[in-house]
Amino acid sequence: MVESRRSVRLAGLAEPVALTIRREFDPRFVESVRGLLGHKGTPWLDHIDDYLTNGREGHLEGLEWRFHLAEIGGRPVANICLWEHRGVALLGHVYTMPEFRRRGLARALFDHLHDEFHQRGGLLIQLNTHPGTHQHAFYASLGYEPLRQAAGSMVRVFAEQRTEPDSEVEPMPFEWRHWPTLHLFFLEEGRPFVRSVGMNAYGPAALEGRLLGAFYREGLARARRRAWVVEAAGQRVVGFASILPDRSFGGAGRFRVFDLFVEAFHRRLEPALIRRVLEGVREGLVWYREVRTNETVDPRTFGFVPTGVVPDAGDGRDVEIWHREPVG
Repeated sequence: MVESRRSVRLAGLAEPVALTIRREFDPRFVESVRGLLGHKGTPWLDHIDDYLTNGREGHLEGLEWRFHLAEIGGRPVANICLWEHRGVALLGHVYTMPEFRRRGLARALFDHLHDEFHQRGGLLIQLNTHPGTHQHAFYASLGYEPLRQAAGSMVRVFAEQRTEPDSEVEPMPFEWRHWPTLHLFFLEEGRPFVRSVGMNAYGPAALEGRLLGAFYREGLARARRRAWVVEAAGQRVVGFASILPDRSFGGAGRFRVFDLFVEAFHRRLEPALIRRVLEGVREGLVWYREVRTNETVDPRTFGFVPTGVVPDAGDGRDVEIWHREPVG
């Protein structure tokens, strides 16, 4: 199903280019898109295949996934993916087939994407690239601004985020709709520095590939059962907790890592989030925790015991190591 279509003429191309937005695909077109993005490695291909195969019935609850395609003669030759929830979007898979590069296809696709996103009331788009590259300069020319706290992350703001009375909800299992807003949450400045050992996220960090990599390495179904979020007003993510392999030891140890990252203003929600995540967990756990003042949680309450301290490991702060032995 084509959600939007625009036809353009570009220099050096004999045929007109159809700029389309697709969210659902017939079986014949699926193979064309797979061919276009077949260079992507794991875990990206796993994620793409789930959507192309299962569409909105896949493991993508509430996540709006749009393929922005440039098509010539009915064949896709360039692509941008946009993952969106409540006006917050994450952009990736920007790719043009080599024989069609330097023809203006990418800029035309971005112009169409930006127009449509703005018309739908979109708020902001995030993307990740490498500083000092041609791609970084290209995105800057399109209005994306680099985030000083996270090298390579860029944002373009289309409208100010709506202010809503702050309201709290119970912790809930991670769903794919949380991906763009969780990504934005992990880019926030400030503490803590140790945000997710299981996803190798320290300080403000782009979560795009880290989350997919951790989830697909662990096994998608298992990892999703071990990740929880807390949302506040406007379904903004303000807290995240997970149980994943401990990457500080290559993920091969007998203890799994428990990670907890909650916005300072909402730390009173930490006990409820911890209880939900640890419910029914029998494996041994390790928790790397920055030493901080005004604690809301005593790890001993949840069966953890202190086993060591890594000095000056958390961007100037000591990091405590807590273990919880396997149950049963």
